[in-house]
Amino acid sequence: MNPTQKPICLVFAGHDPSGGAGAQADIEALGAVGCHAAVVITALTAQDTRDVYAARAVAAGMVASQARAVLGDMAVAAVKVGLVPNAAVAGAIGAVLRECAGVPVVVDPIVRAGGGGALQSAGAAQALRRVLFPLATVLTPNTEEARVFTGADAPDECAAALLASGCGYVLMTGGHEEGAVV
Repeated sequence: MNPTQKPICLVFAGHDPSGGAGAQADIEALGAVGCHAAVVITALTAQDTRDVYAARAVAAGMVASQARAVLGDMAVAAVKVGLVPNAAVAGAIGAVLRECAGVPVVVDPIVRAGGGGALQSAGAAQALRRVLFPLATVLTPNTEEARVFTGADAPDECAAALLASGCGYVLMTGGHEEGAVV
């Protein structure tokens, strides 16, 4: 049942105690467009408005349990995947997404904080690409993240490589680029 009578978006996100990113930002953005965010916390961070100083993954089983609790109680209209801190959490999210086939999925593959601090363990990027990208309706990396995932340099080459990973669409942002990006 939908207690809010708003479309419900299941969100997988990290917790940013400064409130500028992660779960808090997703809750605010979804609320601004008339949706209810049901948030599954994937990682806890120690960060401020400048950078991340530490990040700890939530256990993969707990991530899956949080999501299944929401899915068992609410009619989820869409899913948004943000911070995936390690391969185990990627696998848990992938298993949950396969259980709700037909629900649109946006994957925003977070690699590092705006200040440069690492948010993923070794192997997380490869797991994201292998497990979650094929389940994505829309993949939304910035150009820096696209380069990490593909090894390509030009945005059009990155987009082609990302599409080849199995996602439906790629919406690449250029906020990290110098000058205009077309």
